[in-house]
Amino acid sequence: MIEELYCCPIADLEARAEASPQPGMLVALVATRAEVQQAEANIAHQLRRLRDLSASARHPLELSDAAHLADCVRRLSDSLVARDAGVRVLTRVLQSLHRAPEARPTSTASAPPFSPPSAPNTASPTPR
Repeated sequence: MIEELYCCPIADLEARAEASPQPGMLVALVATRAEVQQAEANIAHQLRRLRDLSASARHPLELSDAAHLADCVRRLSDSLVARDAGVRVLTRVLQSLHRAPEARPTSTASAPPFSPPSAPNTASPTPR
């Protein structure tokens, strides 16, 4: 949606945001998008790690195995919360923004001619 709003590919927007000397809406949107992507990558990593740990776990579980599983689940949960929060923020901000309609050239023939207001009549004095 960021690309649609700015009518530009995301790579160009990222470069523009990186080159920007001051923070602004584009910088915030691109940074939040990057945070969401980082959270999604960590979710995928933690899911793979959780599968590996659970597949290789000895039965009954040893305390160290349980600690590794719990740590993995905690990290997965943290990443899910971060991703969901970032997605909510991006969605709300992008829904509140919209592209301004492009200016259409106006024909002078279709617009009524401008006539300045007439000057007040000062010929007859007003009683006091």
